[in-house]
Amino acid sequence: MVPHKASRVDYFEGAGCGTPSTVVLYLRRGARRVRVQSPTIGTAIRGADTGQVVARVSAIDLEGAGDRQPVVRVTAAGSDDVCTNPEAYADFGWTTRDVRFAAAYRTRERVYLPSRCYNAAYTPRSVILACGDGNAWLRNMRWSAWDGRVARGRGSSYENDCIPFCAAGQFHWYPVRDVASKPKLQTCEGRRRHVYQRLRVTYTGRRPPGKPASFRRRSGCLDI
Repeated sequence: MVPHKASRVDYFEGAGCGTPSTVVLYLRRGARRVRVQSPTIGTAIRGADTGQVVARVSAIDLEGAGDRQPVVRVTAAGSDDVCTNPEAYADFGWTTRDVRFAAAYRTRERVYLPSRCYNAAYTPRSVILACGDGNAWLRNMRWSAWDGRVARGRGSSYENDCIPFCAAGQFHWYPVRDVASKPKLQTCEGRRRHVYQRLRVTYTGRRPPGKPASFRRRSGCLDI
């Protein structure tokens, strides 16, 4: 499940006391676990001109399923000063200040991880870690979790010891545990895909001399 956020800034307006006004927040198809962050039911909203409370949020509804576009409908009704001083709003009605509308939700998406620095690979068995010179690879990867906020796997890191220099060095393998995270929609090979942007590699046994127990790499598609 990939996390998403939807937000916009808008306002409510109505003719008088109790008049409803609705703002729509559009979500991606297949939205699940929708949580409206703002506003909330009962929120008091001040007028754009008067500065007095002129409306309160009265309903928040989620609509749309299957092939329909899912939306969050937030409704506010004229209240407070509009009801106690109706003559002040008789000619032009009421208009609120700008309101931030925001919702968090998730969708089921295929998420990719570049195996050759620029491509989009699904559960790749090998991943280049050193894109500039190819002196470090992940190989024989087996992933136990995928398509979520994080992907977890185990395999081996094959790394050049560069002794006495990289062209004459030897490759050694080290057992590792890997966590890919931060999926983001980006362009890989001309197509828009969800791609893990971070990769954390942790040595689970021996490791190269002088190296820390774990390290991070950017894993999003490189521009070519």
